[in-house]
Amino acid sequence: MTKGVASTATDAMRSEPGASGALAPDAMADQRRRRAESGPVAMARSPAGGECAEYDTALAYLYGLTDWERRPMDRAMREQLLLARPAALLARLGEPHRRYRTVLVAGTKGKGSTAAMLAGILQAVGYRTGLYSQPHLHTYRERIRVDGTLIGREELAAGVRRIAPHVAALHQECPELGACTTYEAGTALALDYFARRGVEVAVLEVGLGGRLDATNVVSADLSVITSISFDHMAVLGATLPEIAREKAGIIKPGVAVLAAPQRPEVLAVLEAVAAERGAPLAVGGRDWRWEGDHAGLVVEAAGRRDGVWGGIWRATGVQVPLLGAHQLENAATAIAAAHALTTRIARTTGVAGVPRAAPRPLLPGAIAAGVAGTRWPARMEVVPVKKRGEAGEPDGPVVVVDGAHNGDSAQKLAVALRRHVRFDRLWLVMGVGADKDLPAVVGPLAALAAGAWTAAAR
Repeated sequence: MTKGVASTATDAMRSEPGASGALAPDAMADQRRRRAESGPVAMARSPAGGECAEYDTALAYLYGLTDWERRPMDRAMREQLLLARPAALLARLGEPHRRYRTVLVAGTKGKGSTAAMLAGILQAVGYRTGLYSQPHLHTYRERIRVDGTLIGREELAAGVRRIAPHVAALHQECPELGACTTYEAGTALALDYFARRGVEVAVLEVGLGGRLDATNVVSADLSVITSISFDHMAVLGATLPEIAREKAGIIKPGVAVLAAPQRPEVLAVLEAVAAERGAPLAVGGRDWRWEGDHAGLVVEAAGRRDGVWGGIWRATGVQVPLLGAHQLENAATAIAAAHALTTRIARTTGVAGVPRAAPRPLLPGAIAAGVAGTRWPARMEVVPVKKRGEAGEPDGPVVVVDGAHNGDSAQKLAVALRRHVRFDRLWLVMGVGADKDLPAVVGPLAALAAGAWTAAAR
């Protein structure tokens, strides 16, 4: 029996501790950037010099742009984010996003995990795969990966040097579009990097909403929408149908869309938008089903779904390393998405104007390997800690790290804690952003806790 559990639920975990707890270079750069965040910054060379200094300068440049991840935003401000701006920036870069297949993954919860598992499956199939996600936990480089490997410091610095002149020129030549944001520049950097690395398929996690997100400039070969619940209401809307319509903005005309199980009022919006745009819609629990547990998940199509997949498929014995029942749903969604995407690639190979990606069979072994190999930290992550003064096997306390920051995710975390962690007492350490529904986040976890500490989220 575990003697104690510390559960950490934070809004944004961004420090980069080294093995001894000291801050690693990315985190030190992050601290310097925050001290000089008021506008564009020209960073002096750090004592480390060379590559580290160039990387620090690149981060300072990105964070010197308007950074809505760290500033309050409301719906009026959100409407000022024009897709024309990132589209124009990518046009100046030669439209790199048109050189490979793309999948957009939106939703309130589970989109990062689903995107990571889908990318793992595609890589196991044999596709050179890009993954773009946000926010990062320890280093900005986590946002941009090719075949599971983070973009290098030197590569990121080179990418910033490439896009920065175009950002400046765009603002000078098209002032009516306004200035590029940190997120828009970072998205362009990622899409350009994928093209330069010869990526065949890129999985793009949508940042906020969907309709006006910079990732939505891509045409997309598949759209995926994970569980939708209440979050970012000041920006996306106060009701679930309003939030759903923002997420549904990634649905493309005539292109298949997959939706995880949704509440009736959310599904009604997704169905309406898909019908308006002639997009075939497949829904989890209706068009594909799953059963089993983390040691052996079974996922299968309920039948043929025209425009999505051509026949019945089945995946068995899939081991899911990410804990929680909600991760079984995410894994099933990722597997369904892999079938839908490989079906589209096979059907559209050779079509004029479609990026080249050779059809490859989606074998059971690739599905199993792709999901089982997924590592996605701070999602019900159990970190054993040795008891002070004792050697040998760790025996407590156990630390559980999770980024739950809305009511729905906090409830799922509470259920997962009961299911996967044995404990006598649970101590809660929390830091929550000011824009979050604090009672909704705290309630499900406080019911389990013997005590709590709070920390400022940064």
